[in-house]
Amino acid sequence: MKKNIALEKHKLISIVFAFFFYFLWLAIYKTYENRNIVSDNEIVFLSWFGIIVCICAILIWKKLTGKYFTLFNIFLAFFSVFNFGQCFLWAVGVHSSKEIGKKLLFGVVSCDNLLIAKAQLLFIICFIMINAAALFIWSKRNKRDIIILNNYQNTEKFDCLYITSIILSILVIPLTLYKTFNTFIMGQLYSYHDLYYGDISSTINNSLINILRSLFLPCLFGLLIGSKYKKSVRIFVYCIYAIFSLISLLTGDRGEWINGLIILFWADTVFFKKRNPRKMFLWMIIAFLSLYLMNAIVSLRNIGLSWKGFTQALFAIDSNPIVSLLIEFGNSMSISIILIKNNVVCPYGNTYFMSLLTMFSTALGNQIFGLDYTQLHTWFPMEYLQIRSGTDFSMIGEAILNFGVYLAPVVIFIMGLVIAKIANFPYEKKESPLKLCLFLSAFSFIVKIARSTVWLVLNSICWSVVIFIVAYYFIQMTFFKNIKGKS
Repeated sequence: MKKNIALEKHKLISIVFAFFFYFLWLAIYKTYENRNIVSDNEIVFLSWFGIIVCICAILIWKKLTGKYFTLFNIFLAFFSVFNFGQCFLWAVGVHSSKEIGKKLLFGVVSCDNLLIAKAQLLFIICFIMINAAALFIWSKRNKRDIIILNNYQNTEKFDCLYITSIILSILVIPLTLYKTFNTFIMGQLYSYHDLYYGDISSTINNSLINILRSLFLPCLFGLLIGSKYKKSVRIFVYCIYAIFSLISLLTGDRGEWINGLIILFWADTVFFKKRNPRKMFLWMIIAFLSLYLMNAIVSLRNIGLSWKGFTQALFAIDSNPIVSLLIEFGNSMSISIILIKNNVVCPYGNTYFMSLLTMFSTALGNQIFGLDYTQLHTWFPMEYLQIRSGTDFSMIGEAILNFGVYLAPVVIFIMGLVIAKIANFPYEKKESPLKLCLFLSAFSFIVKIARSTVWLVLNSICWSVVIFIVAYYFIQMTFFKNIKGKS
């Protein structure tokens, strides 16, 4: 009884905390609505305030979980870098000619300090709300130490998952590597924008291939978990992902592969063994050098990839690669600024609702429900901004688009409940290896929502989960008829 009361008290505090700051934010934001000018010092102050809020969140989760490196903190890192990245630089006086406010947003929309300040305030309250949602979901059960997978005694469920992953991998892994390599070859002839948003994109993007590619990470997680991180399987999986990452990197992609890499690394440290601090330091050095190379490669995305161009870009870079990354990643704040400034309304209705109706296929959803829906990440740059390059999107931006600035933090709170539920999944001995595989796979897609849309996340999760579950239970009924209990 006392435990239940304590738990309810914990949940009540998180709710009160969230909405106290929400109404305080409303009052402050209203004052900015009546202002015309915001000084550079205010931008710096709000940048530091946001950093302090982020640090407080990290310390809270360290106290609750005893760890810094958790799935939810990984999500918070992506959420912060993409929606507040440039502000981290402004706080320490680092600026660039490419930053928000120094040029037209996506080449078409002007921006001033007032709009930047509004976007900063919006990020800060959304960050607070999503943390409060996670605190509401969290329980002491999530703090228990996770048992190393190779200590598990029940083997049939693991074997079933392993065989399912092998069978799917026979098709999925070669197809994924071929698709990635083909994109790399095209990248030598065409620019990044042509590859992903131009006419050439239709020749390298195929719906069926994209569906099967969504199974890439579930297959890798399934191989690792199903084999209980057997050494030969670990070597195979990490080599495959290294090849995939290298080719993606050379193509100029810095989104898809890095999400999976971080989740794979987290899973390895949790379910296999803890890392030696010296080795962790070595990996940090390797990561920093990789960032430097990425900075050079990505600078070629708009002009095409060649060895001569790469070497010139590599030695021409005179800025810290971390600065370059924060400048580019942090540009997602531009989405919020444009939506705040122009009070943009999506002509297709609520994108959350439309994403649910078309989650498996936009064309199929349009046909079944009689819709005329265009995906948000296509409509916004092509139809609204009328530019040929992609803009990605953002979690905060989609909330603004659907419910306006004032309700966006409430929407983010609700989404935070779902994200935290998956991030804080109790990976314990009694849990199914299939659930573990699918939860990790789902989370690797969810972290993308920081700079993406709900439709893209739902589409990836739905196809991969449905296909994987169907294959798993087919294998179970065929070869593992004696497995008892739910999988």
